[in-house]
Amino acid sequence: MTIILIGIVVVIVIVIIILLKKDTDNTYISVLGRSSWFLLHSISEKYSENPSYQEQELMRSFIISFAKFYPCKKCSINFQKYIKNNPPNVNSNIELQKWFYDAHNDVNIRLGKPIYKLH
Repeated sequence: MTIILIGIVVVIVIVIIILLKKDTDNTYISVLGRSSWFLLHSISEKYSENPSYQEQELMRSFIISFAKFYPCKKCSINFQKYIKNNPPNVNSNIELQKWFYDAHNDVNIRLGKPIYKLH
């Protein structure tokens, strides 16, 4: 009887740990996503109105690298697919802002969240 109770307690503890980890992972991904979008939108607002060829290549490389090394694997794969199908428009800050809004809205549609428009 004691062994059965210990087994039940162990199973309950494992289930609690799994549930807490899942919640922590979801919270982590949610915070990571909000922070990442804030960063990307902020960068696009400060990007040049008339960037040089070198600045355009650096921004394009940054976006591709950001997607490749993003800590959330599923998000990384989805963002890389988005970039492949919708190459970043780095011709100006307005074009880059629009591109990031479109990318962000692509994620929001997938997650059932509100769609945002560029001011």
